Amino acid sequence: RQAVDNFLERTSRGDEGGGQIVSLGAGWDTNFFRLRSSSREPARYVEVDHREVTCSKARSMMKSPALRDLLADVGEDGAREEAVIDAGAG
Repeated sequence: RQAVDNFLERTSRGDEGGGQIVSLGAGWDTNFFRLRSSSREPARYVEVDHREVTCSKARSMMKSPALRDLLADVGEDGAREEAVIDAGAG
């Protein structure tokens, strides 16, 4: 967590701000939601894992109103579910 926080602190200082995080083998990691709930998420956050893990996590996120609210503007034209599921749908 500290490495992610330090990275975001360094990359958000410039005019472009934001940075990008690619989490390989993300599993059930909750960094995106931790950062999003404190309005500190990077410009782009990508989680990569096996299809089964990604699909299971996406289904759980869609079942939780609190997590769905944090995904309110993810994806184009409000297509948050498609944006989340797309990664694991194959």
